Amino acid sequence: MLTISTTVLISVLSGTLVFVISQWFLEIILKPKILMNEKRAKISELMLRYHSEYQNGILTPEQIELIRNANSELLSSAWKCCFRQKKKSKYLILAKEINCIISNQGSKPNGIEIQNAIKTIENIDKNVKITFQYFNDKKKK
Repeated sequence: MLTISTTVLISVLSGTLVFVISQWFLEIILKPKILMNEKRAKISELMLRYHSEYQNGILTPEQIELIRNANSELLSSAWKCCFRQKKKSKYLILAKEINCIISNQGSKPNGIEIQNAIKTIENIDKNVKITFQYFNDKKKK
């Protein structure tokens, strides 16, 4: 009969346990975070690409559809990935503000609504960039 020493058994079990814990950590913690970063990057990329179009009110229906799809993907990913209600509501507000921007695009009387939406998005999530900004590197004296 084959006998297995205690140290070999402990080594195999501890190695298996480490593998299971690392896979759990990867699936539960890291993959959702990576997914959220990808969705935020996608919405940022689209909003920056079509910045002049939504500022001037010349977004095509295809561009609006692309932005809305990326926006809903970000929102659905937040619902899947975020455990806390506060974080989910943060992304709900972000999605609402992006919809506000593309629905009010180019309208001069509502330009203040777009600026308020941009400020709200900047306050909610620093990683979602939707407008170009010029930063002056000179220090004020």
